[in-house]
Parts: sequence; C-alpha cells; structure tokens
Amino acid sequence: MKGIDFIDIFAKVILAILIVPSFMWDMYTYFELLYKYKIRRGKNSHAERVVKVQEQVRMWRKEGKTRKMCTARPSWKSITQQKIGYKDRFYRVEVDLDQVLD
Repeated sequence: MKGIDFIDIFAKVILAILIVPSFMWDMYTYFELLYKYKIRRGKNSHAERVVKVQEQVRMWRKEGKTRKMCTARPSWKSITQQKIGYKDRFYRVEVDLDQVLD
C-alpha cells in the first residue's frame, strides 16, 4: 500500500503544480478580453483602425511590393506548434483582429 500512497501524493502534487498556472493563465486571458471589449472599445473606432491598416498597405506599396504581406500576429498566438518562419520574410501588417466588428 505504500506504492499507492506515493502515487496518490505524487498525483496531488503534480495536479497542484499544473492547476495553479492554468488558473492564473485563464484569469489573465479573461481580464485581457474584458479590457479589450469593455474598456478599450471606445478608444478607436472601426474607421480609425481601417485607416491604420490602409496606411500600412500604402507603405508596402511605396516600398515596391517586393515582399508578400501577412498579419503581424505573433507566432505564439498561432494554433500550430511549429515555428512560423515565413513571417520573417513577409511585410507585416498590424491588424487588430480582436475587434473586427464594432
């Protein structure tokens, strides 16, 4: 029965180690979303965000359109676990996709 007690204690320790960071991450993302949708909502209108994207596209055209375009979304926000290397070669456009709709 000593082996079962060790496994039980080990499982509880591992569970505690995993649940606390997971809960903290959930709280962080929850408050980040709350901030984005409630507090920052009126900060920029949809038209202002469109103008910012248009300015970036104009800069890309002025650069000579030599590179393909992609969003500037960081690779750590991607669903895939692979390293996203193509963005290093592309022209990055910052698009606030968190608030696409007004």
